[in-house]
Amino acid sequence: MRTYEKYKDSGISWIGKVPEDWERVRIKYGLSQSIAGVWGDEKKGDENDVVCYRMADFNYDKGILNLDNVTYRNILPQQLVGRMVKKGDLILEKSGGGDLYPVGRVVRVNSDQKATCSNFAHTIATNDNISSNFLYYYFFNLYSKGVSRLFFNQTTGIQNLKVGEYLSQDMYAPSKPEQEAIANYLDKKTAEIDKIIAEREKKIELLNELKSSIISRAVTKGINPHAKMKDSGIDWIGEIPEDWEVTRGKYCFSVLYGFPFDSHLFYPSLEKGMPLLRIRDITSGNLATGYLGKYDEEYVIKSGDLLVGMDGDFNVRWWNGRNALLNQRCCKIMALKEMHLRYIYYALPFELKVFNDLAYSTTVKHLLNTDIANLCLPQPSYKEQEAIANYLDKKTEEIDKNISAIKKECILYKEYKQSLISEVVTGKRKVID
Repeated sequence: MRTYEKYKDSGISWIGKVPEDWERVRIKYGLSQSIAGVWGDEKKGDENDVVCYRMADFNYDKGILNLDNVTYRNILPQQLVGRMVKKGDLILEKSGGGDLYPVGRVVRVNSDQKATCSNFAHTIATNDNISSNFLYYYFFNLYSKGVSRLFFNQTTGIQNLKVGEYLSQDMYAPSKPEQEAIANYLDKKTAEIDKIIAEREKKIELLNELKSSIISRAVTKGINPHAKMKDSGIDWIGEIPEDWEVTRGKYCFSVLYGFPFDSHLFYPSLEKGMPLLRIRDITSGNLATGYLGKYDEEYVIKSGDLLVGMDGDFNVRWWNGRNALLNQRCCKIMALKEMHLRYIYYALPFELKVFNDLAYSTTVKHLLNTDIANLCLPQPSYKEQEAIANYLDKKTEEIDKNISAIKKECILYKEYKQSLISEVVTGKRKVID
């Protein structure tokens, strides 16, 4: 790794030493424009309709905008003064965020269309002293280092970035030509890294499709390739082995539906009360809410219970966390006689996916109690259910190991990308002659 000849102390702890000829400047003094966005009114089909970039349009991994499904808003000309964005400008996320992805990410405008950004964002344009692309990578480094967290103002559930203070920070920068050379180098190198990550993520997608295909075939056709088949009478199931039946869910398992616990007695951490399992926790596998009221022991779930989320994607998972209360819109599945719970675990997502694909909803899809009761499950003998479950345990474990290994590779490449950007924009690594 090449370095600069001489360094000096930056006086900023997270930057450390910088090349001796790099100059210290406040970020805001390198800007020609810095203004919050505007949301306006619904699209009216007149001359005041304009593209308004939202957080949903931001591709943070690549640092650009997704332009496939932009939103038009009706915004008066006087509201747009100083708020139009042009190609090469930066858009800073100033409101929103969350625990996993705090507010403060930045993207580059990669379109020439007439546009502005929403009131949850902040438009930034640079002057002749600062390269916009170099500043993008500098902001990327600020965010990955967690510096943006120091400028939060969170009085409600929404994180707000104190933009004025954030842009008043000092930064170190080389000459404008060197800034542009650094940004060009990072464009090339990060594109190479992003391509590798995308290839691996595609492998993960294909492995998940393979896993789904193996499960679907096993729970509808069995694992005996020589079995004689018959028509199941259900379009999406197709043929099943001759000695199988198709049975309604209510004859295969019993269901404990979650209780509508009083939200006024929720506590926003596990420090107090009994842990409460909400629908989002089925997906994440993590608990984050306590319940301070009284409860019936019937609604306590334990490790090894089979759970289903009744909204959204209808996720199915084995619970392997601590004891918790089963909240509404979640349910626990318990196998009835002649049914193997692990077989139900594999068969149920297939049936729920079919229901999900057939259901129509403009917002979040909901699963009713009657929907679960009337699901159609292929039913082999108990012995064959067990054999299928054992077979799928082995097959899915192999695939999951491969997926896990590839995910770790993706994490390492993302960490390398962050490290590379950090070293280059702070002068630890020299990339030009």
